[in-house]
Amino acid sequence: ALIKAIDAAAAAVDLSGMEMHTVCTVLRHWLVELPEPLLTYALYDNFINAGYSEDPLASLSAAVGLLPDANFLSAQALLLRLSHTASKAPSSVCDLAVAFGPSLLRPRRREGVLRGVMQDLPAICSLVEVLISNADSLFATRPAPAPVQDDGEAVWDAPQPQAE
Repeated sequence: ALIKAIDAAAAAVDLSGMEMHTVCTVLRHWLVELPEPLLTYALYDNFINAGYSEDPLASLSAAVGLLPDANFLSAQALLLRLSHTASKAPSSVCDLAVAFGPSLLRPRRREGVLRGVMQDLPAICSLVEVLISNADSLFATRPAPAPVQDDGEAVWDAPQPQAE
């Protein structure tokens, strides 16, 4: 009922008196319904491979820097909020990572490909835990604005995914 009310008139719905778990469920639902995850399909391998690199934090920082502006700003707002929430109860970082990880980072569904969200779930949760724990440094700077064409439209260069 709450999701239908938000879909019908989001500005009219007051979430301030709602339980945190209810608001989180609605937020996760919204993230899953996005046509592409916040951390993008194109960068999925970059994020997953960052967890296996010699310097995971530097690799994550590089992957975060490749996010399109809108994704960067949305991820920045969300992960800084989650980081703030976790600072009040440090043991909740893992819980937040498990709750939000698969909503933020998931592979594109492809037939015949074995690797999927279930196989990568431990890595996804670990990466999101690092993103939450280090949100202040990973999202400290805003990316440069996208170049603009003569017609005023932004030019977006899709990041190149890492080869597996």
